[in-house]
Order: sequence, then structure tokens, then C-alpha cells
Amino acid sequence: MFDLLDVRSSASACEADRLRARLAAATRMLRAAVVACWAVMEGLVPAGCASRRTAQELTGAQYRLRDIEIVGNTALSDQEIEQYLELKETRWLPLPDRRYLIEGMMPVDADRIEALHAAHGYHDAKVTDVRVVPKNDEVADVVFVVEEGEPTLVTDLGFDWPQGPPRGPPDRRARVSHVESYCGLEVGEPFDAEELHASEDAMREALRDRGHAFATVEGRARIDRVGRQASVSFALVPGPFVRIGKIELDGLQTVPEHPVRVELERYPGKPFSPRRLQQIQDSVDALGVFASVTVTHAEEPRDGVLDLVVHVQESKPQSISLGVVLGVDPNRWEQYGEARYEHRNLGHTLTELRLRARAGYAELPAIYQPREHGPIGRFEPRVRKKGLLEDHLVWTLEPGVELGLQEGYQFYALANRVGVSRFFTRYVEVGLSHNVRFVDFFAISPTLDGNRSLLGLDFRDPYRLSFVQVELNLRFTDRLVDPNDGVALSVTYDLAGGIFGGQFDYHKIVPEVRAYWTPIARRLQLAVRGQVGFIVPFGDEPGAPFDLKLYLGGASTVRGWGQRRLSPYMTDCASDGSCSRVPVGGNTSVLGNVEIRTRLWRELWGVAFLDMGDVQAEVGTFHPRQWSYSAGPGLRYASRIGTFRLDVGGRLNNPVAYQHQPRWAVHFGLGGMF
Repeated sequence: MFDLLDVRSSASACEADRLRARLAAATRMLRAAVVACWAVMEGLVPAGCASRRTAQELTGAQYRLRDIEIVGNTALSDQEIEQYLELKETRWLPLPDRRYLIEGMMPVDADRIEALHAAHGYHDAKVTDVRVVPKNDEVADVVFVVEEGEPTLVTDLGFDWPQGPPRGPPDRRARVSHVESYCGLEVGEPFDAEELHASEDAMREALRDRGHAFATVEGRARIDRVGRQASVSFALVPGPFVRIGKIELDGLQTVPEHPVRVELERYPGKPFSPRRLQQIQDSVDALGVFASVTVTHAEEPRDGVLDLVVHVQESKPQSISLGVVLGVDPNRWEQYGEARYEHRNLGHTLTELRLRARAGYAELPAIYQPREHGPIGRFEPRVRKKGLLEDHLVWTLEPGVELGLQEGYQFYALANRVGVSRFFTRYVEVGLSHNVRFVDFFAISPTLDGNRSLLGLDFRDPYRLSFVQVELNLRFTDRLVDPNDGVALSVTYDLAGGIFGGQFDYHKIVPEVRAYWTPIARRLQLAVRGQVGFIVPFGDEPGAPFDLKLYLGGASTVRGWGQRRLSPYMTDCASDGSCSRVPVGGNTSVLGNVEIRTRLWRELWGVAFLDMGDVQAEVGTFHPRQWSYSAGPGLRYASRIGTFRLDVGGRLNNPVAYQHQPRWAVHFGLGGMF
């Protein structure tokens, strides 16, 4: 006689799951209350003073639980099993969390291990032994021994369309039928109840992403435990194909409606999908003037059209922030205060005004060894406006003044940038800007004397620079800002001098690729960056100002090096044998970064990184054997004023040209990596 089970997923099943979850939570609360009351009645704790006793005393536990070991499991990992157990291991990071061995929970957890195996197709799995292994008088481990048995295999997998195949053009029917490939179950593989539900969700979302807003998918499995066979079928009901209709705005007060409408104009008439709803929300939220943006739709379509409503809540248009920042680098310390003022809806025209001022002091190489030191400061106003001349053009005006300190010199700089950018589809952004810069050096090291050094025309004091910059960005990522998954490509091209004037003639091109992969949402991310840079002099005044040449090293590039220290340098030795080395930049660079990021606690992230880089003085020159590598750990904390970073990088090799450099570096500061 066959033992047949019917596993079915529906709205009522979901309600049952939620009810069971509530009952389980209530059971745990009741169990804790009973234990506490029992402890009071038995005299373990005086009434009214229970909160002063430890968890170990309250439960009568003899041991602190160090480790839970599962023996004999091959279908499931220890981590998968342990997250369902009542017993928990003691944890010390990121915060201490002592857990104790309550022996009454061991039979309960044994039942859970068997049930979990059954849910993954191992219906004969048994926990044959549970034992406590003391490590000393206070600490013990728990060992569960499992015999998994043979799995129940999927022998039949069917897909039914109760209302018939999807209607419409052949290409649409093909796309909708393709959703069957989103099923994660396969004939000949172990039956998995969790995968059954996951396949339902995946196929339902695939249908909705193809314009079927009210699609349903229901899975059913008939299981023969004796024969270890599972027959699985899915009923797919796509429902009507719908398009996005009218989009209404709700909640506007001081923000003008037209700029918001511009962000929405390409969506009416497009097939409905949850992905497009998210894009609408992101587009409106990117305006930067709303505290919240939500998108809802009508309960029923009208003539194949589904109307949307975008609900917004305006944020305060003005903000002021003040902060103090300490920057630590192997060859540079700096301390500065920063003030920011922003108005994101100036004159109720969605014009953005930002004022940013920074003032402080810098010491090279360190605050306790200030061989070179001096004040630093920067003032950067910015005006940004979208919609001039054409609805999608974004115009930016950015003047600025800076007082700076670098190895071998200090400087004053005046700069101005006038730029315009535009998105072509969601993925392609093109920008064009004209930039001018005037720099006056002072406190110059004799090593950089242009009259007697190899810098030649690259060192002019003062100098004027005028260049046009073209930017192309291709963002195939889930989000434009702070992406979790996808690939982003960019190319920046500068043309200086020539018809634009100034004292330098050069081309500069910097292509870059960034990739992100987040296999565990909000917990784990892999990020990769690759970049090369070229400066090509030309014309009557060939060259580039040495302070704007290509440099690597520091918190944002190759972290085994100090700031700008991975670079060609000039050496000046005095009669007493002491030498000073000043980095002067190069014309060719290569950079690579790999980061594995994992969330430790709330907004605290841990990072493991590997960096690679090199800079050469010649144009278009690469020497892979001279490339420098570094690796190390880091921490990130995302705060309201930015991301605080701490990285420790150690050099993995030691090219001859840089043997005088330290083998490791510590970086602490504010700002993201990439």
C-alpha cells in the first residue's frame, strides 16, 4: 500500500504558515515564562528580583553551549540546519551572546532536524543519537547524529495552463511560455518543498514581469514515501495582459509637477511589470526632494490598462550639516571641519543649490612628524538645474577655490566647471563640460625646480589650464546609486589646450569597468573594479601639469601604499647623504580592485580586499612584472554624513623601483571606495 502525501500551495496554505509561525512564537514566549515562573517557585530567584539572575541560573543550565555539530548530513549544511534549531551556539562577534545548553530542547531539535530533511526530500531521515560532549566544567558541545537515508526523487514534472495558453502575438506567447524554465525542480533530483514554493514565486514574478499583473501559480506534489517518488505539477494562470495606463501624482505641495511628469512620461503604454514599478519609484526618488515615494495600482484592469498612482511625501528642501573629520594615511594626516548647506527646491523650481566649505590643517608624513605641514581649505558652491533648453538636460555650474598641500609643494587653485548631462534610456548617460583651472604654487621643494629637473614643461608656476571633458556611462545595474548587482562601464576623455587655450596640450582618456554581485541580499557582496589611464601630449605646448598627472596609492586605489606614492618620483640628495623623493605622476596607469563585503552588525561591514596597480612615466607603456599588489582587511560604517572607512593594506610584492617604500599602510577616512 502506498503512503501518499499531497503538498499544495495556495493562499489558505500561506495563511496556515503564518498561523503556525504565530503559534510557534507564542509557544516560545510561553516556554520562557514557564521556566521563569518555575525558577521563582523553586526558590532559584527571589520574587521581584528575577531580572538580576543570569539566563543560566534561570534555566538551570549546567553548561554554556560552545558548538553544535551535525554528523552524517550531506544533503544540508550545518548552517542550514542550525538556523532552525532552538539551541544556539555562543557567539562572541560582533557582540558577546552567551547561549546555554537546555537539555529539554534536545529532543525538540532532533524532531526539527528530521522534519527539515523531510522538507528537502529525505523522508526516512532519523536522528539516531544526541549526545553532550563536555569540554570543561562550564562549556560543552552538542552532537546530533543523522542517518539521512535515500531521497525521494522527482519522477514527473508537469506544467498546466488551466485557462489555455497565453494569448497575443507569437513572440509574447513564447516569452510567457518561457517562464517554465524558472522552475528549480528537476526530474531525477530530490524533491524539495522549499524549492517548490520558490519555483512558484519565481514563475509568478516572471509572468508579472511580462505584463500579466494578476498571474497566479499553484504547485502540487504527490509523494510516495514507500517508493520514494514525487509527482510535481504546476498550474499557471497568467490572467489578462495589461499595460500601464494613466499615472497620477499624489502629495505634491511645493515641488512643481512638470519635472516629475518628465520622469514618468516614458512609462504609459509599456507592459506592466513589478520591475517597471520599481523603476518609476527610483526615477521619482532620484529627484532628491521626496522623503518617501510609493507606487500603487488599481485592483482591476480597465480594457487591458492598469492605472497607477505615485504617492510622494516631500522632504524639507533645506538642510545644514556640520562635521569634523580626521584623515589618516601613511604619509599624510589631516584634520578639518566641514559645513554643508543644501537647498533642493530653490524658488520652487527644482533648482538645487549646494554650498560646501572645508577648513583644516595637514601634516606630512604624520602629525607627530610634520616635515611638511600647513593649512588646507576648499569652498565649492554648486548650482544644478534640470530642464533648461530640453526636459532631460541636467545643467551644472561648479566654481571653486582651494588651498592645498602635497608632497613637495603647496598651492592655491581657482577652478570652474560648466557641464550638461543627459540620460538616453535608463542605462546610458552622456556628459559634456568645460573646465578652467588656475594654480599658483608656493613652498616648492628644490627637487621640483622646473629649470633643473626632468619635469621640464610639466612644471609651470603658475599655470592656466582649459579643457573639455566628455563622459560616457553605461549602467547595467539594479540601482544607479549604491548598486547591489550588475555591471557599470564608463569612459572619461579630456581634451586640453589647442583651440581651448591654456598652457598645456594633451589628451587624457580613462576607461573603467565596475561589477557587483550580491548572492546574499544585504549580507554579502562581491565588488570588482578595473581601470586604465592614458595621457598623450600633443601640439605646441605638449605636456600635462604634473599635479594632475596619473597617481595611485591611498585609501581609494592601491591600499598597500600611501597617498599618491605609487608613482614615478624624483630624488634630490643633499651633501649629507639625505634624500627626498617627491612623486611626480605618470602618463600611463593600470588599476584593479577586488572587495568581498559582509555585514557584521547593522551598518557595520567587514571587507577583505586585493588591489593591483602601476604607473609609468611613458605614454602607453605597461610592465606587468612591475605591477604592485596589496591585500588586507577593512571596516565600513555607513553614517548620515558618509561612510567611515578603515583599511589596513600590506604589499604582497616589492618591485625594485619601490623598495624604499613601507611594506604596509593604514588608511582611515570618510568616503566610499567604488
